[in-house]
Amino acid sequence: LSRMLQKDGFAHQVLNAKQHAQEAQIIVDAGRPKVVTIATNMAGRGTDIILGGNAQAMAWAKLHDKYPDRRAVPPEEWQAVMEEIERAEKLSEERAKVRELGGLHVICTELHDSARIDRQLMGRCGRQGDPGTVRQYMSLDDDVLLTGFGPETAHKMELLGQQARANAQRHL
Repeated sequence: LSRMLQKDGFAHQVLNAKQHAQEAQIIVDAGRPKVVTIATNMAGRGTDIILGGNAQAMAWAKLHDKYPDRRAVPPEEWQAVMEEIERAEKLSEERAKVRELGGLHVICTELHDSARIDRQLMGRCGRQGDPGTVRQYMSLDDDVLLTGFGPETAHKMELLGQQARANAQRHL
């Protein structure tokens, strides 16, 4: 997967417990064009994914060595750094480009033990009026699917999958 993404010009990061120190920066970059973030679990709490890039998080990354916390930065310095980042990174143009492409796309490949986590992950896209989509793929062997929804639901999903495959074959 890594080579395929690189070959097609997509930057990508894997977000898991090992990257705890870089978690916020990985999430900040998630809304930028041609960036793929692969999260092994829900992460990045407290950091918004802003389409095109998160200028506030970028500004704090630039100033965090100089000030003990965000509130200590003088407002005029904060504003100047934000404007510089907006200009240098062309965030408005990037934002428009990502919106035109359909926004943030979240792909889920398994269910979590907690439906709340699934909803949080899916809620990452389409926030604050931004466009976005969610696609969820599940295996009929997924333990959470079988225990959380019961064998009847798994059986119905399997029948729907068979029906969808049959319909697709007819259209080919």
